[in-house]
Amino acid sequence: MTQANDIVIVSGVRTAIGTFNGSLKHTHQHDLGAAVIREAIARAGIAPQDIDETIVGNVGQIAESGFYRPHLSAARGDPAGEHRLFR
Repeated sequence: MTQANDIVIVSGVRTAIGTFNGSLKHTHQHDLGAAVIREAIARAGIAPQDIDETIVGNVGQIAESGFYRPHLSAARGDPAGEHRLFR
């Protein structure tokens, strides 16, 4: 039986692996991140509004804003202007 404050990992997804300046060179990091979030939610079979926190990792980030939180929030299904916790 789970409690309201239990930590539960419901899904994990990763992107494709590419080479530097390879087939993904014109794909923005936040587009890849959004695709991963949508797929993780689909695999988990839960409603986006039931997600309290999303943890996203990135290797080789080119700028502090490499993962654009509003873009990822929209992919997760957050209401416009609401950006629940990302790590």
